[in-house]
Amino acid sequence: MPRLTKFLTAGAAIGACGICAAQASAAPTAATPPSITGASSYGSTLTCNNGTWSVGAGAFTYAWQLTDGNVQIGTGSTLRVRALWVGLGIQCAVTATDTTGSAAATSPAVTATPLTPTIKVTEARQVATGKIAIEGKISPVASLNGGAGSLILYRVTKAGPVQLSFNGGQTRPNKKTGAFTMTAGGEPAGKNKYALQYVPSALGYTSPVMIRRTITVR
Repeated sequence: MPRLTKFLTAGAAIGACGICAAQASAAPTAATPPSITGASSYGSTLTCNNGTWSVGAGAFTYAWQLTDGNVQIGTGSTLRVRALWVGLGIQCAVTATDTTGSAAATSPAVTATPLTPTIKVTEARQVATGKIAIEGKISPVASLNGGAGSLILYRVTKAGPVQLSFNGGQTRPNKKTGAFTMTAGGEPAGKNKYALQYVPSALGYTSPVMIRRTITVR
């Protein structure tokens, strides 16, 4: 019995040692998957977070890809969202390496969204009998890239919006500053409501953007 006991004990030790060796040779594993933080709108920067990994995983590399076709679009822990990706899913894959090997894990996807430009109206007033002027600024000016970005002014009535006519120069904000001036004559007397619409020409921007103003015409 003593010899049998020693044999069994030795076998158990060898078995345990074999399990330890197998565990030691296993590649790193992700306890929680990677994640993406940051605004996903055009022009913003996304950050790929490692997630949590098994002990020993200390070297990380990154690969960004579009979920549509798994097209790789970047490496590194950060990525700037491009206009062409708007509406598509983006995910990051993290590869962890330790002394035993490497393993990869992929984050949930985020959807690239358009950026909404802003219309800042600095003046909205009557400048003569029946004549109004609206001045302001569009930002960012990058939304004017392409040269076709335009402004449309409507008078809001109970029957619906009435589009006002302007020459081309008045509907195109300055490409360098985003500043604009629109003047319209023949407007009815009284307190009238107007809606100003901006249609960006560059990719990656929400279209259209609209604000409303009330101007009293005398």
